[in-house]
Amino acid sequence: MSVVHVQWEGPLDREAMSKADQAPTDFGVYQVYGSHPVYGLKTLLYIGKAQDQTFARRLSQHGWWFDRENGQGELSFFLGRLAGSTTPSDAEWGLQIAQVEGVLLVAHKPSYNAQSIKDLGNMDNAIGHLHVLNWGSFGSLLPEVSAARWTQRLTDPPNYDLYGKHSKSPGKPA
Repeated sequence: MSVVHVQWEGPLDREAMSKADQAPTDFGVYQVYGSHPVYGLKTLLYIGKAQDQTFARRLSQHGWWFDRENGQGELSFFLGRLAGSTTPSDAEWGLQIAQVEGVLLVAHKPSYNAQSIKDLGNMDNAIGHLHVLNWGSFGSLLPEVSAARWTQRLTDPPNYDLYGKHSKSPGKPA
């Protein structure tokens, strides 16, 4: 089991979010909240990653969010920076960002990530042993997410059945 800690900051408005452009710490995962026609106000709309570019640069590429006529109303942002006792290599850091995003997507299923969730396909081998701990101001995310719960890895274990139904059942519990 690999444990990744994510330190969250937010909610931030567009102006504060646009200042998250300072390397070396402005990389990680982010959340976008706004109005949704079905789910209501201040709803988790999107989870993304800033892996090869800073949060501000990545978020600026989502231009449709900045169109006031798009129906999302006021948007707020949460930035999640990976944390630990040492900084891994750039390659490992990037891999962890991608894996954390994948776990958060399958666990929370934001409405504007429908295609990304579909495209996750069989990431079981990549994220199956990941455990994400969310710290700080993490919005409506779960504080702790285990990829084992959200992948296909545990959905059909061999001989899975209720205790007491196995062929060599030891009887009733003491």
